[in-house]
Amino acid sequence: MKKVLMIAGQMNVGGLENMIMNFVRFGDRENIHFDFMVNYEGEAFYNKEIRSYGGNIYVMPRLKLKNFIRYPLELIKFFSKHRGEYDVVHGNLTSVGFFFCRFQRFLGK
Repeated sequence: MKKVLMIAGQMNVGGLENMIMNFVRFGDRENIHFDFMVNYEGEAFYNKEIRSYGGNIYVMPRLKLKNFIRYPLELIKFFSKHRGEYDVVHGNLTSVGFFFCRFQRFLGK
């Protein structure tokens, strides 16, 4: 089974989120598993549906000036804990794309 980590701000109703959920709903769930990394602690619109398909939702801090150091440290901790677990890491947050692409590359498969 292939594992995909989708990185998004939050999984509320929107164009990109709807497209991602169509992959989750209508994709080959026997061979592809989706987990999500978000930066919103509240219960978003699609969280319950994601969990119903067996997906995990990992909450990361939002990247702000006051936690500019904390954010990459949290990513390193996450990818160290989940080292080699994901076949694909797909990010939809261009503002933090450098961080998760860089760390996943060194700590992933």
